[in-house]
Parts: sequence; C-alpha cells; structure tokens
Amino acid sequence: MTNQTCESLGTVAAEVAMRSAAAYLQQHNADTQAINYSRLTEILRRATRAALSQALEDAREAFACRMDTIGVWTFQASFVIAGTTAAKEYLSTVN
Repeated sequence: MTNQTCESLGTVAAEVAMRSAAAYLQQHNADTQAINYSRLTEILRRATRAALSQALEDAREAFACRMDTIGVWTFQASFVIAGTTAAKEYLSTVN
C-alpha cells in the first residue's frame, strides 16, 4: 500500500466519521452553538484510529475475494459506526 493510498484512506475514514457524527448530533438536536469542537474532534480521532486496523482488514478480505464494492462499503461502514460512537460519547460527557 502506497503512502498516497494510506493518506486517501485516512481522509475517507475521517470524512465518513465526521459526517456520521454530525448526522447523529443533528438527529439528537445537539445545540451547535454549545458544541466543544476541540473535544469532539479529539473523540472522533480516537474512535477513527481505533477502527482503522479492523476496517482495513475487513476491506482487504473483501478485495481478496474480488468484492471491491463490498470492500469499500465495509470500510466506510466501519467509520459510520466510529463517528456515531464518538458522537454518543461526546453527548454523554456534556449531558
């Protein structure tokens, strides 16, 4: 895996996790004026890093079976879960 590929996957992971967290917070009527974005970012980074190894392994297994689309979806789904988990954790610290 090249450095460029790693960077691209990291960008995808972060973007998917952030979108997921934002959707969760919006769905739960979080006050966007009161959000501590530094704290939320810290939690998102931790959740994304924690999910990365398993997400890569799951995607590799799908790619090895020539199920490229499933590999991409699996990778992205891991970060939807990571983003949602991070948003839940964030809300639990402010409520």
